[in-house]
Amino acid sequence: MSYQNTKDVPGTPQATLSSDLKPAIGRIPLLKNPYQSAVTVKVGSEGAQRSFIVHTELLNYRSSFFKAATTGNWDEAKTGIINLPADDPQVFEIFLDWLYQRKLDLNPYQAQNLSLILALWIFGDKRQAPAFQNAVAELLRTFANNHPTVSPEVIDFAFENTVEGSPLRTFLTDIFVWQYSIAILVRRTLDEACYPKAFVLGVVERFFNLFPRPNPNAIMKSRPYVANARVYYVPEQEVLGSETK
Repeated sequence: MSYQNTKDVPGTPQATLSSDLKPAIGRIPLLKNPYQSAVTVKVGSEGAQRSFIVHTELLNYRSSFFKAATTGNWDEAKTGIINLPADDPQVFEIFLDWLYQRKLDLNPYQAQNLSLILALWIFGDKRQAPAFQNAVAELLRTFANNHPTVSPEVIDFAFENTVEGSPLRTFLTDIFVWQYSIAILVRRTLDEACYPKAFVLGVVERFFNLFPRPNPNAIMKSRPYVANARVYYVPEQEVLGSETK
């Protein structure tokens, strides 16, 4: 499963985050002792890397990826340091805010936030945090109710960073199916070659599932090329002055 660095998403906006990410002990019952165990997560490439200290028990509770990294004989479990050079510090900070506060302080009504919202979902998928993905899905639902169109660039980014059967792919496909037509899809694809092949096939399949073809016998009886050749006639005009003497 391949993913791109979410920091490379063009036009990724800055999110407004809660300034205090310290856990409210009374609001996190699963932590018996919030200060008993912590891990350092270093996120981002060299020169743009940021370090975050996170409570291990809470991180493991929400993410199978981090649970595997902090247990067993892995180096991360021994050193207490997890390196994520391919991830975006901004995306991880939003994830951390959700981890402790159980909220996403991001405005889904602003169209420019879509790339960041998709990057959040992809991070949750990559780091095996399904509850976080579902929280992001609610942002996507709100976004789609107010901005029922998505750009080819956004679709391309989502399909490059997900696999077949991904709910995110289905979400973007459904937006297109309900807002456009196959004619628009084909025209744009042929003119600009701007949509991923998997997306095009998904839209077409979704259309046929929603609007199934009629009975095959009825189709055969209504074949225009058999019933009447006049359908394919070209207009005729009288040819004047062509008579020979």
